[in-house]
Amino acid sequence: RKDVKLDHVIEHIVARMPTGEEAGALSMSEGTPVLVVYATARDAAGRPLMVVDTVLPADLHELEDAYPLA
Repeated sequence: RKDVKLDHVIEHIVARMPTGEEAGALSMSEGTPVLVVYATARDAAGRPLMVVDTVLPADLHELEDAYPLA
């Protein structure tokens, strides 16, 4: 609606142990790590337009990325 055009996404992915709150909210068993995915969609000038911050149980998810090379 605002004629916004996303140009690229920058992802930061970290594997770590969950906080107590995260483990409870995700019904995780003790000792299971999480993947934290922080993705920022940006315009061609590099300005951030949208941010997604996600915590996933690492034993239940597989991540796949595709990147242009040109």
